[in-house]
Amino acid sequence: MPALTFLAMVGLALVALLFVADATLEPSSPLIVTSDRVGLPERWRADTGQTLTTAPAAARTAYRARPPASCGPTSARTPPGFA
Repeated sequence: MPALTFLAMVGLALVALLFVADATLEPSSPLIVTSDRVGLPERWRADTGQTLTTAPAAARTAYRARPPASCGPTSARTPPGFA
């Protein structure tokens, strides 16, 4: 528990230093707020005018690959249960 006591004392000391610094420092001028983004590119926005569509039905026809000509019908070497 000595570590917890140490951390509590350090935390209190830091908070006390914040209050002392706030009381002794002069108030600064208000922050300057700007909305200009100097040197940065323009913000990218998606083009909402484009509608996503699917491909026409003729282009979606299934492609069936033909087996190579060297492959004949299943041979007699096929183990039982796999034919």
